[in-house]
Amino acid sequence: MKDILIIANGTVHKELLSRIYPGYGHIICADGGARYALEMGISPHLVVGDLDSLDEEYRDLLLKGSYNLDLHPVKKDATDLELALERAAALKPPSIDILGGWGGRWDHSLINLHLLARYTTPQLRVQMLDPQHRVQAAVPGTLASIRGEPGDIVSLIPLSPRVKGVTARGFSYPLRDRELLFGSTLPVSNALEGREGQVLVTAGTLLIIHHFAEFRSPDGL
Repeated sequence: MKDILIIANGTVHKELLSRIYPGYGHIICADGGARYALEMGISPHLVVGDLDSLDEEYRDLLLKGSYNLDLHPVKKDATDLELALERAAALKPPSIDILGGWGGRWDHSLINLHLLARYTTPQLRVQMLDPQHRVQAAVPGTLASIRGEPGDIVSLIPLSPRVKGVTARGFSYPLRDRELLFGSTLPVSNALEGREGQVLVTAGTLLIIHHFAEFRSPDGL
């Protein structure tokens, strides 16, 4: 199974979407994210959600067309992005990338970062992308790789009360077997020394936020 792209209903930069979507084996739209795909002539493999974020024109296009839909009621116990992540993870890809995971509402942006961390496993990397950021999680059993250019800013944000055994290699300020507490600013605004850094933890969860001047795709997308 190739990597999966999920297009969510946040802020999606169309130039970035146009540039990267051909590199994915599967494209899933979370509800209103389908609008971005349809506007650009991209045919998603699956649209998940209640379609309440789409105007009538796009709802009719999806419902009357030959699209693969996973429809849910408006009143439900999960967001459309969580449902899309469930469907994507069930396909067992090596990686899931999310566009449109933030923008507009802070509550959705924050919970989407939590979803990213929740679905990351030693077998599955989940990332959120925009033109200047790549966000992934470090969880026990994974070696998170951050590829970029020397000087790129990388911040490690603890999501757990305690994150133990934090080791960060290839950075201006390396860490070795450190414990980081929730709310600690110690690992904010580190920087790549070369073209790749690595982060691992033995307990807890870190968000890794990679900031760069303009979008670069180290994975060949």
